[in-house]
Amino acid sequence: MEKTRKVPGVCGYPLGVKRALLCICPPYPMIGPPAGAAALLGYLKAHGIRDFGFLDLRLATPSCYEATYTATGVFGESFVLDVPDLPIVLQLLAASDEGQRWEFKIDERIEQYCFERGLSPSYLASYLNGLNRYYEIALEHYKDVDFFGFSVWTSNLLPTLLAAHHLKRRAKPPVIVAGGPQLTESPASAALALRSRLFDAVVQGEGEETLRELYAAFDSGGRVRVQGIGGTQILDSNSNQVVTMPRPLLKIDSLPPPSFDEMAIDAYQTDDDRTLPYQLSRGCTDKCTFCSEWVFWQKFRPSDGTGAAGGVAHLRSHYGATYIAFTDSLLNGNRRRLQEFSEALLSQRLNMKWGGFMRADMDDDLAQLIHRAGCREAFIGVESFDDSTLEAMNKRRTEADNVHALRAFLKAGIFVVAGLIPGFPGDSRRGFMHSVSALRRLQAEFPGRLRVNTEVFRVSPGLPLYSDLEAAGLQPKKWADSYLDIAPQYSDITSGIFCSVEGSNQGIERIGRERIAFMIRTDEPVRTDKFDYDEDEHLAIGEFESQHVFAGWHLARTKLASAFIYALLVDEDELAELQDLARTPSLAAYLRELEGRHIHFPSRDRPPIPEVGFHRDLPREGVVELSPLVVIRAAGKRHNARILTANYVNGRIVLRPGSEGPLLQSLATSPMRIPSSTPRIQRSLEALHKAAILASRLE
Repeated sequence: MEKTRKVPGVCGYPLGVKRALLCICPPYPMIGPPAGAAALLGYLKAHGIRDFGFLDLRLATPSCYEATYTATGVFGESFVLDVPDLPIVLQLLAASDEGQRWEFKIDERIEQYCFERGLSPSYLASYLNGLNRYYEIALEHYKDVDFFGFSVWTSNLLPTLLAAHHLKRRAKPPVIVAGGPQLTESPASAALALRSRLFDAVVQGEGEETLRELYAAFDSGGRVRVQGIGGTQILDSNSNQVVTMPRPLLKIDSLPPPSFDEMAIDAYQTDDDRTLPYQLSRGCTDKCTFCSEWVFWQKFRPSDGTGAAGGVAHLRSHYGATYIAFTDSLLNGNRRRLQEFSEALLSQRLNMKWGGFMRADMDDDLAQLIHRAGCREAFIGVESFDDSTLEAMNKRRTEADNVHALRAFLKAGIFVVAGLIPGFPGDSRRGFMHSVSALRRLQAEFPGRLRVNTEVFRVSPGLPLYSDLEAAGLQPKKWADSYLDIAPQYSDITSGIFCSVEGSNQGIERIGRERIAFMIRTDEPVRTDKFDYDEDEHLAIGEFESQHVFAGWHLARTKLASAFIYALLVDEDELAELQDLARTPSLAAYLRELEGRHIHFPSRDRPPIPEVGFHRDLPREGVVELSPLVVIRAAGKRHNARILTANYVNGRIVLRPGSEGPLLQSLATSPMRIPSSTPRIQRSLEALHKAAILASRLE
C-alpha cells in the first residue's frame, strides 16, 4: 500500500509526496533523529503501509526549548506544567472557533502573563507571528496530504495546535491525529484539542497499533471513523465529552526495527558519530513520585537481549550507525537482560558505542562488561544522596547504593551524568547540601568524568504526588478568571487546571538550590556529552551569527521574519559588511550580491522545506539533488578553488575539490538521474552523497 502525488517541490521540480505525513513541530531539542516517529514508521511498514512520509519542522527554524512559558516565575513562582501557556492557547482556540486566522495579540492579560514569567512580550510576538508565517509557507508544500500525525511534548503543544489551526482552515481539511507524552499525561491538553476540533483523535500512550488502525479506518472510507478504536480519545458527538478507549500494551519483542529511511539522519549529527536512537525496553520498574514517564509506558517491558543486539546490528548495517542513544526509561531495569545484550554485542563484534538512562543499580563486573560492549556514557538518576529524601521520592535506592553505583560506572571508564533535583518538597537544605558535597567528592575522585544534570522539581499532572499535593507540602493555585475568560466556552476544562504551586522548597529556596546545582555542573567546562543540549535560541531576525569554518571563511546565519534559518558562506570582509548593514535598507541588495557568489543557498522568498529521506548508499537508480539544508560556495583561487559546503542546521563543514564545481552548479539548477552518469561523475556523486551534500530519492 503506497500512494503518492506529484506536487511542486522545493526547487520547482516534481517531488513525490505521500498521502499521509508524520510531523514534529518546534520547539523541542533535536538530540538525534526522533525515536517515536521512527518506531511508528517501522511498524507501519512491517504491516504493509508505506503511505507515510516524515516532516521534522524543527530542522528549518532555530531551536528554542521553552519559547512560550517558563516553569519558574520572576519572583520564584513554581508554575505547573499542565497547559503552561494556557492564555495563549485559549487565544488561539478562540480565533479558531470563530473561523478567523489567529495572530498573536498583546493585550493587558498577555502582558501580565509575560511579566509573571519573565518573558519578553515583543520577543514572544515576534516568535509566534513568525511561526505563523513559517507554517503558511511550509505546509503549503503539503496541501494534498489528507492525513497528518503529530508528536506532542509540553514545549510544542501550542505550536502543534497552531499547525493544526492552519490545516483545518483549508477548504478540504485533512484528518489530524496526535499523540505523545503531553497528550497522554495532560487530560486537559487532549480535551482542549479535541473540543476545538483541531485534532480528530488523540492517541494515548504507545501509538504503533493505534495509528495503524486509525489509518486503516481512514483509508477505507476517505474519512477516519475512530469510534471503537483502542488507544484513542475522541470527542463524542452527542455528549460533547471526551471518550477514552483502552488498548492492551504491545509486546516489545514483537516490534519491528525502527525506520529512519524518511529522515535526514545526518542533519541531526553534531559530532563524528552517526547517532541513532533505539530501545531495549519500555517503561520503568519504579514509580518515583516526581516522574510522569510511567503514565506513557504504564509498566516495565524488557526485550530479549540477544534479539535487541540484532536490532542494533540492523541499524549499523542499514544506516551506518556508530552510536546508539538508548531511549529506555531504565536501561538496566533488568540486569540479566542488559548482561545478555552486552554479551551478544561482544560475540557479534559490532564495535558499537552506546549510552542511555539507568538507575543507581550497578556492580563492578557488570559495569566493566557493558563498557567492553561499547557503553561510553550513562545518565544515572540519583536525584539525591539524602536517605530520607530518597524515601520520600520512592526511589528504592539509598545513599550507599548511589555512591556504589556511580563509582562502579566511573571506575569502568564510563562517563556519567548524574541527575539532581533541586527543590523537591521535604528535602531539607541540609540534605540538599549533603548531596552537593557527595557529588563534588566524586568529581574530585574522577576528574572530568562526572557531570551533574539539574532538573529542578516541577509539578505536572502525571506525577504520583499530583493526586495529593497537600500531603507533599504543596498548595496548588488555579488560573485567574481573567485568563479563563479569553475563551469562556472551555471553562469546564480550564477551571480545573492548576497554574502554580506554593509551599515546601518552592520559590526563592528552589531558585537558590538551582544556582548551587549549576555551580557544580562540571569540573571540565569544555566537555560535552550525548545528554547535553542547548535550550536557547541563538539566531535573531536581522542579525547574523558567525561560525568560522576554514581559513578566514565563515558560516553566517540569521532568522528570517518567516522564522526560517537563512545562511551564507562569507569571507571576513563580507562578514563585517553583513554585520554593518544588518537592520538597514541596504541589506537586501547586499544579500543578493552575496547570493550571486554562491553555488547553492537557501531562498529568502521561498525557503526550503527539509523533507529529506535517507539512503546509506547512492541508489543504482533514481534521482539526486542538492540537500535543501546545505549552502555551497567556491573558496577561490587562493584556496585551490576548493568548494566549501556547510549544513546550516548542525554547522558541519565539508571541503570538496574544485573539480566538482561544474557538477554542483549543474545540480543547483536541476536534479540528476543516476543511471545516466559517467563513471567519473558517479564517483563524485557517491562522495557527495556520503558527505550528505546530496539527497537521493527513488522514482
